[in-house]
Amino acid sequence: MDGEAPSPLLSTVNFYASRDGGGAIDEHGLVAALSTGDVNDPARIRFQLLISRWDSAVGEGWVGSTAVNSVERRALVYEKLCIFDDVRSQLDAAFPRDPGAVIIEGGDSAWRPWYDAERQLARNFYWKAYASVLELDPGWNPAAIARLDTATTAVVRRLADPSWSDRYQSKGLVVGYVQSGKTANFTGVIAKAVDAGYRLIIILTGTVEILRRQTQRRLDMELVGVENILGGIDESDVAKVSTSDYHADQDWIDGKFLRHGIPIHNLDDVPTVRRLSTFEGDYKRLRQGLATLDFRAGHELVDKYKALYDPVNLFRSDVRIAVVKKNSTVLKRLVDDLGEIHADLAEIPTLIIDDEADQASVNTKKQKLPSAEEKERTAVNQRIADLMKLLTRAQYVGYTATPFANVFVDPDDSADIFPKDFIVSLDRPAGYMGASDFHDLDVDFSGGPKTIENSNERALGLPPL
Repeated sequence: MDGEAPSPLLSTVNFYASRDGGGAIDEHGLVAALSTGDVNDPARIRFQLLISRWDSAVGEGWVGSTAVNSVERRALVYEKLCIFDDVRSQLDAAFPRDPGAVIIEGGDSAWRPWYDAERQLARNFYWKAYASVLELDPGWNPAAIARLDTATTAVVRRLADPSWSDRYQSKGLVVGYVQSGKTANFTGVIAKAVDAGYRLIIILTGTVEILRRQTQRRLDMELVGVENILGGIDESDVAKVSTSDYHADQDWIDGKFLRHGIPIHNLDDVPTVRRLSTFEGDYKRLRQGLATLDFRAGHELVDKYKALYDPVNLFRSDVRIAVVKKNSTVLKRLVDDLGEIHADLAEIPTLIIDDEADQASVNTKKQKLPSAEEKERTAVNQRIADLMKLLTRAQYVGYTATPFANVFVDPDDSADIFPKDFIVSLDRPAGYMGASDFHDLDVDFSGGPKTIENSNERALGLPPL
């Protein structure tokens, strides 16, 4: 049922049970097994991911007129699963509906739906790998992974289909709470984008090297994986492995870096990841060689007479990932190298992730001539504009907890980063504590006194804001 409309669950389970020599169970036994107290039970995890996807499905024929994450949608799911009224409340308690992210869309007519359940199911290697990492992390429970699955799908489906012949650039913004999983969200978005066919991923990090390294390491450890980091080197070749950037990292030594478990470099249906930056260093011009960046170098394209974005080539090509500081000199290296490769830049489906998009990315330069066609820009903003101009299939997604600067970008400045296509506001994660948990923000005391019972500030002995 993965990636398809819900279908009678009990009969499906009993079919596989009988095939494997097991006994049949009734509806109550099935529901009891799914809602077991062990939240890490594999069957419970699987059902959590499935029911969350069904709750949030968009554009699927089976959903009819039911709204995403609504009571009506959940009732329809139960109806199609042939789960009846007397046990539905038990499943509702174990698998509560996700309120979902708040999404504001720009409604550009050039965009059309594409990232449906069939597309997600057809290619999901890197997303499944990343989800498996989270499943082993005690900080992530199945409900949180399901919410991440839903939220990342909400972002990816608003990008352009990387295999479209028409060029379309989308610009969006994802707003989350401070230290509340924005990095996990964009890692999941990258995983799904790579599976879907995006072949150049540029992650813009903070303005200092330590933050860039943190992002590089986390992506390498949780998504890229050992096989891609080693570039096809056999791990038994100790001398060569000792030259990798993580050979002395304790988590690498302890086997905590993701291992895909298959020879990715020898497979046609799973893209190899080529890192354009490393833990040891930011993007350096020519260091890895222009051929590393060039999709038309060597024998990478199956049919050189067709564009990179053609499915014949797209799904057999490698992925390039660069984790880059928001530094104009570093970004200029990347821009200059892109200008020298043989590949047609208009053919490359590109995803630009801008972490802390309110920092350095926004054009804060005062305009001397507001009516001029060419606006004066701050250095980093200019480089982002250069990337978007060169890579006409690029999609820009900014991430921030403080979106004020981004939403006040001039919407008429087509080269800037105004989120013209979408804004996704992530749901407050379970257990998160913010200012409203300590202060009386937006609390109406109706003229009555603040007490320990009704006031966070009085209960905690804090002065009012």
